[in-house]
Amino acid sequence: MGKGLIIAEWPQSKPIEDWEAKAVDSFTKGTINHTRTIRLLKTRENIPVNHKASAVIILDKQNQPLLDHQSAYIKHLAKLKELRIYNEILNDESFQKYPFESIPSAGSMVFLITDEMVFHKESQEKLKKELKETNAQIERLEKLLASEFSQKAPPSVVSKEKEKLEAYKETVEKIRAQLE
Repeated sequence: MGKGLIIAEWPQSKPIEDWEAKAVDSFTKGTINHTRTIRLLKTRENIPVNHKASAVIILDKQNQPLLDHQSAYIKHLAKLKELRIYNEILNDESFQKYPFESIPSAGSMVFLITDEMVFHKESQEKLKKELKETNAQIERLEKLLASEFSQKAPPSVVSKEKEKLEAYKETVEKIRAQLE
């Protein structure tokens, strides 16, 4: 049998469609960011990898259906015993003692809950530090949007910065509610 040479163009990737970009963005905001944050909290609190802690995620009503849909993935990837998702901050004072991390890009806060943890005023101090850092980001973005940047930058970039600003403002509201 004779040998042949196949001459063909190298396959080209097609441009990313709008729905694909939205799907990747929602997966990143939902599963990846929250799983990463829970793992970060577990590491920071010296919780063994095989220990199954619980977590609570508080986020806005708009993103709750997405996270409800992805909760099983997050629970599995973060090795959680239980994952609860709320769209409002609970007024339970004992809830404030748990370590937390905010995710401004997703407009959410993640609390890690385990039976063995003992907490002190560190939680309140952490909330105050987080509030200070978030307010600094708000100030930075407001200055940026008030400068020539908003006239010179492409509208999509300006729009994204405005979205970030709103997410930071929502995070500040959630932190302030926790401090009360």
